[in-house]
Amino acid sequence: MEGMFKSLNIDYKQVILKDDVVCYLTNANKDKIILCVQINSVEYLRSITNFIPQNTRKIAEVLSYETDKEIVNNRIPISRFLWDLYLVGIHQINDDGDSFDPVEVSDLQRDRFVARKIIIEYKTEEELKERFKNTIFPHLELDISLGKIEKNNNDMLKDMIKDVEIDDKENITTQDIFNYLDKVSEFLGKGD
Repeated sequence: MEGMFKSLNIDYKQVILKDDVVCYLTNANKDKIILCVQINSVEYLRSITNFIPQNTRKIAEVLSYETDKEIVNNRIPISRFLWDLYLVGIHQINDDGDSFDPVEVSDLQRDRFVARKIIIEYKTEEELKERFKNTIFPHLELDISLGKIEKNNNDMLKDMIKDVEIDDKENITTQDIFNYLDKVSEFLGKGD
């Protein structure tokens, strides 16, 4: 799991909630706290929620803003603090029969007591990385897609106007392009 965090450039902290329950804790986008733990059963993830309220100080250490830390240390209600806490169970599937029962997973994910719960099942490390990124950080894919669309739009506009001559202009602005496209659109509309 540490390799996944490093490959996605995610800062994390290892926290031991109780005995041998090791979680990887990160503060994603300054607005949600994510606890990730390797699990072998849906019930194990459910049992981990029992250890979270006792560990608010450890969890608070990853908060970015000093005022948030002060509030947690001054004993705000656990329900307010945990509003954006995600408990993510990571489950590696070795065989086709190793997958969790979808009904159990759905029941667990609907239970929002203490934290929002998510289960990510995977076979390969690459699949884990993709599923984690798409589930926990969907905005990253959206940003990449929007960047590609913007680049394609710019390239398309360049292709459309490369042969256009505007004699009375030294510098062509974006507004000039839009005005030209409006005229082309208007012209095409009249040709019906």
